[in-house]
Amino acid sequence: MKRPVSTLALVKAAVAEEVAAVIVPVVASMRDFQRQHCRVKVGSQYHPYDMVGRPALELATRWVDEILDSGRADCRIKIKGGAQWGKTVWALNTYAYLLGVKFLGVGYYLPDQALVDGIVDTKFRPDVVDQIPWFASLLKIGKTVNKSGKAVERKGAVMATDGKRVSLGYFLGTNRVPTTYTHDVQIVDERDDINERNEKFLDGRLTSSPVRLRIDIGTARYDKAGMDKEFEDSTQHCAFIHCEICGTDVSPEDEWPGVCRLQVPGMHPPSSDPHLTLAGDFKRNGEDGETVATHKPGNVYYLGCPHCNAPLNRDRVEYKPRRPEMAALGKYGIEVSQISTPAIGLTQIVAAWASAVGDPDKMVAFRCDRWARPKSSTQGLDSGIMDRCRQDYALSVVPTGKPRFGGLDTGDRLWFVARESDGPLCKRIAWAEQISPTTARVRVPQLFDASGLSCLFVDIGNERDMARDIVRIVNRLIDAPPVRAEDKAGRIDFGNGLVWDGHRGLWSGLRAACVEFSGRPGSGIVHDLRLTQEGHAYPVIKANRDETIQRAIDEFLTYDDGLVAVVDGKIRTQPVMRMPSAAPGCNEAVNVLQEHFISGSRKVAGSDGKTLSFIDGVPNHYLLANAYSALAEAVAQLSLANTAGTACETAARHGDGRTGRGRGTLP
Repeated sequence: MKRPVSTLALVKAAVAEEVAAVIVPVVASMRDFQRQHCRVKVGSQYHPYDMVGRPALELATRWVDEILDSGRADCRIKIKGGAQWGKTVWALNTYAYLLGVKFLGVGYYLPDQALVDGIVDTKFRPDVVDQIPWFASLLKIGKTVNKSGKAVERKGAVMATDGKRVSLGYFLGTNRVPTTYTHDVQIVDERDDINERNEKFLDGRLTSSPVRLRIDIGTARYDKAGMDKEFEDSTQHCAFIHCEICGTDVSPEDEWPGVCRLQVPGMHPPSSDPHLTLAGDFKRNGEDGETVATHKPGNVYYLGCPHCNAPLNRDRVEYKPRRPEMAALGKYGIEVSQISTPAIGLTQIVAAWASAVGDPDKMVAFRCDRWARPKSSTQGLDSGIMDRCRQDYALSVVPTGKPRFGGLDTGDRLWFVARESDGPLCKRIAWAEQISPTTARVRVPQLFDASGLSCLFVDIGNERDMARDIVRIVNRLIDAPPVRAEDKAGRIDFGNGLVWDGHRGLWSGLRAACVEFSGRPGSGIVHDLRLTQEGHAYPVIKANRDETIQRAIDEFLTYDDGLVAVVDGKIRTQPVMRMPSAAPGCNEAVNVLQEHFISGSRKVAGSDGKTLSFIDGVPNHYLLANAYSALAEAVAQLSLANTAGTACETAARHGDGRTGRGRGTLP
């Protein structure tokens, strides 16, 4: 009986006739490979790969050497990092070492095929292959063998052989389930962007290997999910700096931002140097002290011990495990932030912090890219948070003279919420009501007037005809003549204070609009003018669903809940939104409000198994209605400003203050 021919034998047979022997230098370890053979691009020049100022990479390299030398199988290395700390260079040179020195089969996994094509052509070839001549002579890029042993071309495939030993490597996208490859080692790059369902098949690619090493690496974007969750299931090696004065081991990440100090020339002792605060300025006496400085180019920053105020040596970062027992299970993890990466200057980190404290979106990016401690708006509401927001007042439809804004969620039943604003730090739920669809076209306009609303936003997703009818009624567009599609690009004055500026894509004088959740994350708020089949105009506001809901949820949260919000230069420590009293005999809607806010504020994994989105299909109608009202308030401020500008333009154009007639102008 014939013995089966191994894949490795087939590979050797396929390349034996066309490959001359190549002398591979003696390489004692991966660290030796990095020092003696690898090069890294600095500016336009390549220099030896010494990893100075990047201690986390030295630790990860040591783990690879120890695992391979020990002969242990089924080990995992999990590197949760921020951005721009050298992960791609390290990962690609690790791939080269495993393939061309150890002759192990390696799979390098990326989120999609487009990234595969890019990393091979723009990173692997110029930064690795072209810098190591003897390694280049081992390779046949784009070549592998099929099941019958025939050499074939394949994008992303890399064959390495010195004439005696052969190894196969692949760069692979995970947009499809990878089930036809076998590896000794896997490197999974940008873990949080990889399809969660397909990722579950990766470990199966290691089954037939005696090594079965997997390295997950990437920027952590989600709190308690993806790369952050992988790190929690590991040794959790974190950065510490030993204070030479008081002997404390200080974690810069745990102590940020207070660990950062501004060096004041001539100031002695250093304990007098001001601390960076949560508000992005520098103070000497805690968060509530007097601001003595702000970030400016040319400032000198350093890290200081929070216990004795002595300067810490940022060049002596050490990594220590918080869960050392996980090493016995072969689960190694490291957290890599820019704060504890000496190669990255503190000046740019402080500049980014000062910019982020006043912008929630920038703060999310700072926590991911620089702090390596993601807080991606996954916080939900609970009864404790809601109780904290209670005040001794009752729901009332009667206006108080303060600005009010409304939101309407549509469906089998309609849910109406009105909010009242005392300013950026004090808002309250003023009224809530459930409405029958049969009476909505009458009742909602009545509520608009009775509640004293300035602006109302209506969900267009479930009841399109009803939503646009209500919006047209509230905007007094029922008797307006049709609009031609070509007029949308210009200026249209509807003669009742409502103006569409097609050049800028903005509404002014807006009393109501339909809300369409068609915006992608980060797309912001987009104004649009829509026409019915008959040419009747109605305003539409396009936004992202999760961002719209999060805007309303953030009003209940404070710094204690993980939200960093700065108002007038100070961290907000009190909730913005107030809730009515839940005392016996209160309006029935009060309890329903709380139920909807809590149940709808939870985030769950989406269809890709990775991206977190606010849950749907649960009682969340009042939460959505409140989110529409918050969006209405945000848009109304700009709309009022546009209205003032439009009035000036109209007066200047016509002299008598009356709206002119002409193309794109309605009576």
